[in-house]
Amino acid sequence: MVMRLKLFFFFSVFTCLGLFAQNDKVLLSQADSAYAGGHYRRALEMWEALMSQGKFSADMFYDMSLAAWQTGDAVRTLAYAKRAQRLDPLLKDAYVVEELARNRLDLSSPPREFWLFRWWRIFYTRLSANVWAVFALLWAWLTGLYLLILHRRGKSLLEKGVVWRTLGGLFLMFLSLAASRAQWHVQAVPEELVVLKPASLHVGADADSPPLEELSAGMELRILDRIGNWYKVMTSSGQTGWVEDAVVLAS
Repeated sequence: MVMRLKLFFFFSVFTCLGLFAQNDKVLLSQADSAYAGGHYRRALEMWEALMSQGKFSADMFYDMSLAAWQTGDAVRTLAYAKRAQRLDPLLKDAYVVEELARNRLDLSSPPREFWLFRWWRIFYTRLSANVWAVFALLWAWLTGLYLLILHRRGKSLLEKGVVWRTLGGLFLMFLSLAASRAQWHVQAVPEELVVLKPASLHVGADADSPPLEELSAGMELRILDRIGNWYKVMTSSGQTGWVEDAVVLAS
């Protein structure tokens, strides 16, 4: 009886997970159809619903930037194009859309990224965070197995060749861990915001706190912290303050 209940429980869980995945696919298909039919606002609403559930990809953000451009919303176009670039730095069309949005908002182009940072972003975005974590475990296991075999054969672990191979395995393990963390951070934690409409930068996380600076639509802000519905941000000029989440969009 207990075994039957367990089987029924696991069957129910997997069935529910399958239904949720199917619903996501249906909603994504409907959004794509709405976009193809010229219903850009409707498509954006469905894509944003998926985004709020943590279901997104570089291609989806790129499509969202195109839909936002078609509706005349240059701010959202900029934000979504930048999100697409974060997930896939090799998506060249997203850079074109970003430049179009910047021109419409009369914003200057961002400083060119240092080549080493760009190479690192391209490297870790090739695989998911989970796959990188598996690689880290694999390198740790192989390195440990290699040392165990040498120890059982009575060989010295301090030989130059052994030390270099061990360091190589540890390097690959930590590199995979760093890539896993970086990819998780890109997918889960926004780093920048785009101002949706004119707003004030405040001294504290309160609408009644004194304003420091007026923010115009399209301004890009770097996230420093968050408390409730307020972000602590830094402007391009180096000014820090707080802004409410209702007037900004993650990019």
